[in-house]
Amino acid sequence: MVDDNTDFLFTMETFLQRNGFEVHTAEDGQKGIDLIKKERPDVILLDIMMETLFSGFEVCKQIRSDDELKDIPIIMISSIATSEYAPDFPDDERIPIAAWISKPIQPAAPPPPAAPPPDWSPPPVSALLAPPGPAPLRYLPRYAW
Repeated sequence: MVDDNTDFLFTMETFLQRNGFEVHTAEDGQKGIDLIKKERPDVILLDIMMETLFSGFEVCKQIRSDDELKDIPIIMISSIATSEYAPDFPDDERIPIAAWISKPIQPAAPPPPAAPPPDWSPPPVSALLAPPGPAPLRYLPRYAW
């Protein structure tokens, strides 16, 4: 994933990793090209507006002109369509990408929780209580962070 917004990179990296994806990030176009050449990712998430207004397009062109990288799908992620630069967006230029996502990204709602199997019943309340005797151990909830 190549984006100059470190907060966005962190958020997306966290979200994608928690959903089982291996993620590598770069904060600018040149670091992105270097990382892509090194890691050979399955897909590239690429911002448009980074060092310059259209630097993401330049990164895209470099990837498409490299025989070893040209077949990697690129997904452009940008807020340019809703920015003051929207009129400058080259809408007549064919951009060789697999998909386009506009920022801000709204993740899909999580699926509803699965229903328990028909023969399932909760454990008896006595199983949830501490046994008599010395002070029971105290368990603290475990958080993902």
